[in-house]
Amino acid sequence: MEMDERTKLTIVSNYYIGGVFYFHRNILSQDTRNIFDKTVLFLYWKEYGPPPAKIGFGLCPELIYEVGNDKRIYTKDIARLIGNEKGTVVTNFEPELAALHFYPKPNKAVIFICHDDCYIANALQYEFLIDAFVAHNPFFYDLLVQKIPQRKSDIYYLPYGVEISEFKKKPNEEGPLNLVWLARLVALKGIYEIPVIDDLLKEKGIHVNWTIIGDGPDRENFKKIVEDRTNFNHASPPGADEVMKLLEDQDIFILPSRLDGLPVAMLETMSKGIVPVMYKFNNGISKIITEDIGFIVEPGDNISISNAVARLHYDRSLLQRMSERAREKAVNDFDIRNRAKEYFDLYKNVQRSPRIGKWKPLFVLHGKEFHPLIPAPIGRMLRKLRIRFFPKGK
Repeated sequence: MEMDERTKLTIVSNYYIGGVFYFHRNILSQDTRNIFDKTVLFLYWKEYGPPPAKIGFGLCPELIYEVGNDKRIYTKDIARLIGNEKGTVVTNFEPELAALHFYPKPNKAVIFICHDDCYIANALQYEFLIDAFVAHNPFFYDLLVQKIPQRKSDIYYLPYGVEISEFKKKPNEEGPLNLVWLARLVALKGIYEIPVIDDLLKEKGIHVNWTIIGDGPDRENFKKIVEDRTNFNHASPPGADEVMKLLEDQDIFILPSRLDGLPVAMLETMSKGIVPVMYKFNNGISKIITEDIGFIVEPGDNISISNAVARLHYDRSLLQRMSERAREKAVNDFDIRNRAKEYFDLYKNVQRSPRIGKWKPLFVLHGKEFHPLIPAPIGRMLRKLRIRFFPKGK
């Protein structure tokens, strides 16, 4: 296929190792037919900590941009980096959506990925400029249809996948269970629940080994909290291959998260035959983690998590059966080679919508300082006066 026949595809990702990062990487890695002229735009925010050095997909040209506090500056910069060549831009976050609002791209179709609860607000706020919405969890597909029923034909439920290896897990018949955490180290993901679960297991007389894989703003604080626990090992592998290698010795994936969509880490661990034990952070997760595959408990119920681990500790045949079923589920339903084609077809075929209302005045979304008839300094002064004399809730 000639270069000028390929679709220009711009993927916006965050520059932190985690679910969104690996979601895009796994899909892009399957463009074996080279049907896209691809560019990845990585965004990062200093307040969340510096991104790990030397990461990236390594699959196509990559651009890196630090999002600052001045919306006038970062929207202009991001819009310039996205460009206006005919093609598709895949979005996730508010900064690039704002950039597409400030600087409309008539040659771009806009696809929005709704990963979890945090992304619903972006979908609704910028609905007018988005051409297609993708949810990879049935719960968020249903929620989007409920919130914007007039756009139902533009909302897609597309499960994604992970790479499936020929790995054959060895049964752990009598040794201490190996428990793994694989996620960003932030409170909402439940990292501070891990020592609580460890204590509950110790009360039961059960010794386990923990491997904490990942990075995030709470990493150093968490390491201090567990520094006296000899059964904890911390790892920040430089790439996906090293992560998957670490998973080969693990038995149970623990994720006491209160905010998630369809975690890439959950699918990756299942592909290695690791049994998931997790919070029920949305209703869609129960359709995937059935009783023969793992354990789903109500958020905050760490006693039930420790009971699930104890049950697998004492019943190694159940551990083995669940391990086999978890891998079988990943192989049959979440093989990235099959799932990526659905995403590529959408990326290639979605067209910029001709519908009316693809633009709104900037001040409607971004405040009166962007009103064309009110100078920015006056707008800021009026806003301060309103906050001072008419605070919300008064």
